Amino acid sequence: MSTLCIKPSGLPEVKNKPWSLVIRTHDLAGTEYDILCYLTDDAAQAVIEAGAPYWLFGKPDWDDRHRLRELERARVLKETARLIEEKHKDE
Repeated sequence: MSTLCIKPSGLPEVKNKPWSLVIRTHDLAGTEYDILCYLTDDAAQAVIEAGAPYWLFGKPDWDDRHRLRELERARVLKETARLIEEKHKDE
């Protein structure tokens, strides 16, 4: 189960970012914190006052997102292969 939380950042006070906005994931294996960003006192209070986040432009089509990500990975691999072949074509 995951929740959006604000917790102490542990940063030195001179950084003026005493809070961390985190995704807290907890299950039988334990608890993990993924830091999203560090916040000032005012920003932390603004996040709390804003309430739970929501998708500003509607929930994404996850299948489409995964497909686009895989297409980009394939494009990068293809370009990398092309560069390697070009580098070694005269050997």
